[in-house]
Amino acid sequence: AANGVRLVPFEFSVSDSYMLCFVAGRMYVIKAGSVVANINGSGNNYLAVSSITGAMLPNLCWTQSADTLIIVHPDLEPLKIVRGGTDATWTASTITFDSIPQYAFTLTVTNPAGTITPDRVSGNVRITASSGVFSAASVNQYINASPQGRAKIVSYVSSTVVDCVTEYPFFNTSAIANGSWDYESGYENVWSSSRGWPRTVTFHEGRLFFGGSKSRPSTVWGSKVGIFFDFQATESLDDDAIDATLDTNQLNIIVDMTSSRDLQAFTTGGEFYVPQSGTDPITPATLVFKAVSRNGMRPGTRVQALDTGTLFIQRQGKALNEF
Repeated sequence: AANGVRLVPFEFSVSDSYMLCFVAGRMYVIKAGSVVANINGSGNNYLAVSSITGAMLPNLCWTQSADTLIIVHPDLEPLKIVRGGTDATWTASTITFDSIPQYAFTLTVTNPAGTITPDRVSGNVRITASSGVFSAASVNQYINASPQGRAKIVSYVSSTVVDCVTEYPFFNTSAIANGSWDYESGYENVWSSSRGWPRTVTFHEGRLFFGGSKSRPSTVWGSKVGIFFDFQATESLDDDAIDATLDTNQLNIIVDMTSSRDLQAFTTGGEFYVPQSGTDPITPATLVFKAVSRNGMRPGTRVQALDTGTLFIQRQGKALNEF
C-alpha cells in the first residue's frame, strides 16, 4: 500500500488538462507528459496531502466541477483540491459543510413534564415550554404533538424557549398539555470521524450527490440545488436537500455513482438508477431508485461512461458489463 498509485484525470479547460497522481501523502501534477515542478513555490514537485494514506488509494472516489476536485473515502473527511491561476498552484483542504444530514442511530422518545405552546401553526415557529426542558443539545432534535404537529428544533434560546421549523403543522396555537407531546432525540451528523464519511460522489443536475458511508452504506444524499455543501433538508421544496436509501432484500453497499442520462448508482449487490420523466428534475418528492440488474460491481475500479451506456467490472472481477 505504501507504494500504491492512483491516477485521476483533471480537465481545467480545453487547453489545460492534467493527470493527478496520488501516492501516500502526496499529489503529483502531470501535464503534457511531464511532472509540474515547484508546486506553490515550495521547491517541491508535489502537493502534500497527508490525510490520504496508501491504504486508501484503491478505493478513492472523486468528481470535478470547474477548478475543484472533490475526493472521498469512507475513512477520509472529504477533500477538495483546487487548481489556482497557474499549472503549479494547487491547494488541498477538507470541505467545510454548511450543514450535514442528521440521522438517529439511537432514537429516544421521552415525555417531559409541563406544557408547550407554539406561536404559529406552521413554518418558523417559536415554542415555549412551561418548565425548563430544553438545552443546547436540543438543536436538530424533534417535538411531536397530538392531535397533530411535528417540528424540528433549529435554534436554542433558553431552557424554556426554542425556535423550530415545522414538518407537519400544529393544530392550533393553544398550549399542548403534558402527555400530549413528546421529545424525540438521538439525531446526530450522519458523517463524522466516528460514523464514517461518504464512499462515492458525483455532480448531477446542479446538486452534489454523496453515496454510502461506513454507517449508512446504502444511502444517497443530494445537496440543495446550487448550494453544493448544504445537505440539511428543511421544507421539502423542489430544490431542497434530499436523501434516499436502497431498501431491497439484500445489502447494497454503494461503491460508485455517475451522472449520465440518469443518476446511476452501482452497489455490491446490483445496479440502480433514478427514473425521470422527460426533462423533469430530481426533487425530494420524486427521488426513487429502480433496480436494473443484480450483477453487483467490484469496488475500486471506477465506472466508465460511453455513448452507448456505462461500463463496470462485475463483482467477482471476471466480467466487464455494460449498464
